[in-house]
Amino acid sequence: MGVTSRFPKRTKRRAPFRATIELALANPHVGNPFDSMPARRIPVRRTPFSLVYAIKGDTIDILRVWDARPEPIRLNEKLT
Repeated sequence: MGVTSRFPKRTKRRAPFRATIELALANPHVGNPFDSMPARRIPVRRTPFSLVYAIKGDTIDILRVWDARPEPIRLNEKLT
């Protein structure tokens, strides 16, 4: 499975996101599950962001890149 990136090439900022996506692809159940929905969350290292994804068969759907700075409690509201 490959990763398609929307970040410009040669951008250092994309490295933590790529590493997090690769981690999720290698071990889909590594993220913290939500109580209210079938989704998981992995913090992106060295950033205030988290990757929110759902496992569907042998694929991973990235639902959102969540900025945890403003109001992380409201994530459940945004996804439902």
